[in-house]
Amino acid sequence: MKRLSPVIVLQLLLLVALLLLPLRMGDGVNAGLPIIGAAEQLSADYCRRTLERATAAYVSAKVVDKVISMIQRAEISFTPMGVGLTVAPGELLAATNEAIERVSAALFSVMGLMLVEKLGIGMLSWVCFKLLLPVALALLLLRHAAGTRLPWLGQSGRFLARLALLLWCFFPAVALAADYVEHAYLDAEYARQMDEVAAGEKRLDALGKDFAESVPEDQGILDQLKGAAGMLDIRQQAADMLDYADRLTDRLFHVFCIFLLTTLVIPLFMFFLLCKLLALLTDDYRRGTTPGA
Repeated sequence: MKRLSPVIVLQLLLLVALLLLPLRMGDGVNAGLPIIGAAEQLSADYCRRTLERATAAYVSAKVVDKVISMIQRAEISFTPMGVGLTVAPGELLAATNEAIERVSAALFSVMGLMLVEKLGIGMLSWVCFKLLLPVALALLLLRHAAGTRLPWLGQSGRFLARLALLLWCFFPAVALAADYVEHAYLDAEYARQMDEVAAGEKRLDALGKDFAESVPEDQGILDQLKGAAGMLDIRQQAADMLDYADRLTDRLFHVFCIFLLTTLVIPLFMFFLLCKLLALLTDDYRRGTTPGA
């Protein structure tokens, strides 16, 4: 009986181990697995931290949007010299309100992206270690059994094995790169911007309440708002609110730019590297399977 080589024995043992590996899809279900669980936890922690920060920024943006919308609905009606006029100082905030809504939509997209990535972490591990790698090892074993008759089996098996390992390393690599950039450059800036957003929210909310109290709804009292001093005071309040709303919009936009770097730019760069490596693997596979290459 022909003795099996150590390479074949190792591939056979690895195939059996992968088939018996208790790997499942889900968040944290593979924490007990030594290497796979640690890599998944690294990626999941990055997604969870980014999701929490994006949610906090999104909530702040919605609070600012709510306050601005409330101010925009305020109208002042008065009748100077018997002519009825209606003034809506809150309309000065229309452009700022649109900007806040766009930032809110962008932050919501970041949250959705993190949720999708979090769901994809466990799924990718299962696909790589329970599907691609076992198929690759099976092809390599068939190549040894077939001898020189089917050389493409070995080339296909090596291609699938490299592809599985490369895909599995994508999320941990993104998490490591983003984590390094955040801790080295962005954490302090994010904290500063969010502190200013929190302080600006309180100030804008106080200005909005003062503005609402200065705009009475009773028509009998509205007739008293004929003095120029009162109108100038209301216009000044509207200008102050516009200034604070603009500042908050800028702060939230800076926060979104931080998320844009860590959740889009860095993953796209890593995806570009992944595509380049996949292209190299594909070229090597074609050369190995093309006769006379």
